[in-house]
Amino acid sequence: MNEESVINKSVTVLPGVAEKVQHKLNSLNIYTVGDLLFHLPLRYEDHTKIVSAKNASPDIMVNICGKLVYTNSKFTKKGPMTECIIQEQDGTEVELIFWNLYPNQQRNLIKGKIVLAFGAITSNFNRNYVMAHPAFKLYDSYKDIEMPSELTPIYPQTNGLTSDKISKLVNYSLKLIEDESPEELLPTEVCPVSLVDALKFVHHPPVDSDLEQLGNAQTEAQQRLIIEELTAQTVAVLQSKIKNASQRAYPLSSEHLLQKTLISNLPFKPTAAQLKVIKEINADLEKNTPMMRLLQGDVGSGKTLVAAVSSLAAIEKGFQVALMAPTEILAEQHFLKISKLFEPLGIEVAYLNGKQKAKERRSELEKISSGTAMFAIGTHALFQEQVVFKNLALVIIDEQHRFGVEQRLRLLEKGAVNNKLPHQLVMTATPIPRTLAMTSYADLAVSTIDELPPGRKPVTTTLLTHQQKNKLLERIRHVCVEQKWQVYWVCSLIEKSEALEDCAAAEEVAQELASELQELKIGLIHGRLSQEEKQSVMEEFKLGKINLLVATTVIEVGVDVPNANIIIIENPERLGLAQLHQLRGRVGRGQKQSFCILFCKNKISEESRHRLEFLKNNHDGLKIAEEDLNIRGPGEYMGTKQTGVSSMKIANFIRDQHLIDKANNIARNIIENAPEQSIKLIRRWLNTNDQLSNA
Repeated sequence: MNEESVINKSVTVLPGVAEKVQHKLNSLNIYTVGDLLFHLPLRYEDHTKIVSAKNASPDIMVNICGKLVYTNSKFTKKGPMTECIIQEQDGTEVELIFWNLYPNQQRNLIKGKIVLAFGAITSNFNRNYVMAHPAFKLYDSYKDIEMPSELTPIYPQTNGLTSDKISKLVNYSLKLIEDESPEELLPTEVCPVSLVDALKFVHHPPVDSDLEQLGNAQTEAQQRLIIEELTAQTVAVLQSKIKNASQRAYPLSSEHLLQKTLISNLPFKPTAAQLKVIKEINADLEKNTPMMRLLQGDVGSGKTLVAAVSSLAAIEKGFQVALMAPTEILAEQHFLKISKLFEPLGIEVAYLNGKQKAKERRSELEKISSGTAMFAIGTHALFQEQVVFKNLALVIIDEQHRFGVEQRLRLLEKGAVNNKLPHQLVMTATPIPRTLAMTSYADLAVSTIDELPPGRKPVTTTLLTHQQKNKLLERIRHVCVEQKWQVYWVCSLIEKSEALEDCAAAEEVAQELASELQELKIGLIHGRLSQEEKQSVMEEFKLGKINLLVATTVIEVGVDVPNANIIIIENPERLGLAQLHQLRGRVGRGQKQSFCILFCKNKISEESRHRLEFLKNNHDGLKIAEEDLNIRGPGEYMGTKQTGVSSMKIANFIRDQHLIDKANNIARNIIENAPEQSIKLIRRWLNTNDQLSNA
């Protein structure tokens, strides 16, 4: 059957998918029948049988059934609560507790109704059986109950689109591909299970399926789908490499006199790792194909210096360079650092941000368009329509995973002249784990700065609980008054949120600390402040006029205050390891021993404690990145929705890494021997656009 007529049809061909439902499906990145079929269950529930509360294992989800003999509703601090008691056929009574039921649900809970409830059985203080907030169905008679013969899939859902509704739409889609089978895109010897059979299995596994195997994606059907997705991912990357090799850029070969002058003017000697990376970048820039290089280095390793030195290869040949940063604070810091480095060389640097006044902005735009400014720095403001470069030949993206593919592409297009593309250098202080580098980043050459500048000491990390706050405040008071140190205090929120009642809010914390540490000057910085306000606060902190800076994670990237030797992170259990490591990198920028204090709630889960202990005992950014990827998965680790890293539908880079080599071999074989299959694979799995391979 033609691929176009099945997998790639819009979801609007399915019954019940009008505009409103289509919009909700789109919010789950479901646009086609294929997207829906690859929207796999989060888990499976066994609704095929009914058990007695007496025989139910504690905390295992089961079906129980009985006649409703009592119901009562009341208001509590947590909201409206409904209590019901059902009596099973053997006389056992089970208490059902519901929170925030809809009015029609409450009205339908009538004595005498038969209740089929699904949830976990626990015991209360009186050793009675209790099921809290179960899913339930009501019947007039036991005879009306029909139990499913297969495991029930539970899907990722969104507001107004339940798992049951998604399941119905999936069933319609399965019927479509049963009637008109989509093309098999991998050799049968690699995938003995057909695509249709694999999808039918994963959406409706038989009741005797091994739940552990299902949960670990080890069934033959799941492995078949994983192999195809990993193959599609690799095909896309290899095609990007092939396309990049056919494109042209301005070769920037030179004697590197400006680079030598800048390095000789430095008050310190670059590390061997920095010099090695500069050499690798120079070699790429000398080619007439566009450089696509990823520069990774731990926090404080000196990536900005490498970028500045490397850019001189373009400037020496008369071409312009653009550096894009994700935040105005970081862009401003790059501007100050690079301007200072370039001043003795007579190189003018332009700076653009989203909040400049019209006159200042016009002046900077004129410098860029005329070529007076050979180096331009800014946020996303750099790729806006009114920004015109005279001859852009090198684009540098800092913290590249914070930008979408389209954003990076729009900046590259600023230099797409005479069928030539700018060279591209992307930088990150969040190291890319090997499994991600082999797949999503395999089209990039990777340079790693694997040593810190001499004299830098590892930051000592400790865990403290809120019970130890007085001890912590006394320590802060001592180091700020006696040793003239400065301190960061990081909070997750700006102001109180009902959803996160126990999570410290920056504004409240700043007020509390100002009261508790009256001899210190307390500052506050967060994302809602204007650029001028943020710059003012940071300037005061850099100058030592603020002893303790309360901040949100806005200070995660780029802020450099060598005299800040302590960072306190509240509620660290809410943040990923990579982000915590980034925050920890805000201290230890000088020569003194620095400290990171993970300030936790009095009680945290064992899982959270394990994560924080891992951070405490590890300072290698790559190890931390691998662990973070393992815990959170590629989507959360890289911030997939904003980044352009392909969001995997089924495969998991950590869990399935044993299949990556196999998928890579299949992908190379397809590109060499069946190139027409490449486009079909990419379209089926990645929903991508050919132009994005440039980004």
